[in-house]
Amino acid sequence: MDYNFTICHVSTKENWRGGEQQLLYLFEQLAAGDVRQLVITPVDSALSGKTILDGSPYLRTVSGSRFKPLLIWRIACKLKSLAKEYPTLIVHVHDSDAHTAAIISSAFMGAQFPVVVSRRVDFPVGRGLLSSFKYNHRSVKRIICVSEEVRRITGMSIRRKEVMCVIYDGIDTCRFENVASGFFTRQYMLPEDTPVVGNVAAIAPHKDYYTFVDTAGIIHRQNPAVRFFIIGNGPLEQQIIEYIESKSLSSVITLCGFLDPVEPALKSLQVLLYTSKTEGLGSTIIDAYSAGVPVVCTTAGGIAEIAHHGENALTAPPGDAKQLATHVMTLLESRELRGGLIQRARKYAQGFSKEIMAQQTLSCYTELCRSTGNER
Repeated sequence: MDYNFTICHVSTKENWRGGEQQLLYLFEQLAAGDVRQLVITPVDSALSGKTILDGSPYLRTVSGSRFKPLLIWRIACKLKSLAKEYPTLIVHVHDSDAHTAAIISSAFMGAQFPVVVSRRVDFPVGRGLLSSFKYNHRSVKRIICVSEEVRRITGMSIRRKEVMCVIYDGIDTCRFENVASGFFTRQYMLPEDTPVVGNVAAIAPHKDYYTFVDTAGIIHRQNPAVRFFIIGNGPLEQQIIEYIESKSLSSVITLCGFLDPVEPALKSLQVLLYTSKTEGLGSTIIDAYSAGVPVVCTTAGGIAEIAHHGENALTAPPGDAKQLATHVMTLLESRELRGGLIQRARKYAQGFSKEIMAQQTLSCYTELCRSTGNER
């Protein structure tokens, strides 16, 4: 099919998180369907170095990422130029600063294009004038929320509710097929029968690693053989290290940093312990389902839409370290329960493929073009 539009993805993030992975999945799937695309991102971003984009004629890198206002301004100027070059341009912004750049280009530079906003966080839109202005600007034609909970919370600040929709994250359902387990046994020279519990997430406030540490402490008192691993990095890393030390758990909890590839580590966990206190969705949980790793998690934000207690995961309220610890111990001790959860979770994960996510997003673009008269 010949799509009569060009998608320009905009990401300002330097590091690699879930949003950047979703952007890359979307780009790959749309490219396979011959959809014309461009990507604007900082010259030194992790996204710009990905194989499918590195050296690609579709990549438009922008300098100035160390000074956000300059980066935003340069992206806004780049969008204005691209709007002249591609008359049926659709700008899909994948983070807050990218959104700001698109609105500056549209509202103050005269660029003409519809804006699609990806909203991944489950906290309200800021109360400031800028936040209200950019979310309700007439150029914003669609706001894609990663969960119903994100739509509910975001919707409190959106005047045109009809621009909002929900498209869940997608995963590569074949990602773990040829991945061997035993990563921690090899890397950290652990006995082969060591129970391994961990999380794969940025060390950021909303991931609530304090509760992860508290949960580990409770489990350690019941079963000193269990080892815990934190896979990721982030702004609270030093604080979490100090908290681990204050609990005398330094020999029990290991910070692995950012791992690429992460698949061997995730597949080698006996339990994924996901302790977020706020969460847009939690696509790592779906990856764990696909990898055959049983999940213990909170019910924060959009997690409750994908983690159903006793069916594909064991859940607890955010911050409830005691209940989380009980669930982890139950899974470690019950082979039958583990097996049932793994089987049902793997089947459930098939409904969250990157192909489904990309097709739904493409439908969003085409419907947008029809409604605005861009499709001829």
